[in-house]
Amino acid sequence: MIGKLIKFSSKKTILVKCFFLLKKKKYNKYIKIYRKFLIHYSFSFLKLGDKLIFKINKPISKRKFFKFIRIIK
Repeated sequence: MIGKLIKFSSKKTILVKCFFLLKKKKYNKYIKIYRKFLIHYSFSFLKLGDKLIFKINKPISKRKFFKFIRIIK
């Protein structure tokens, strides 16, 4: 999955926002929706606004079950 970094939550956790397009059949238009995910992150080279790739992983805590892969340049 691809997302944008919006917050450093704690020492090893970041908050990422992912955008999706959803088509409404009635109006024949697309709506942009988003979801926020907590991601396990143990490095220190990211900045706010960076785009990154992450994947699903085994649960690390109650709400955190994704893992950071790499930055998109």
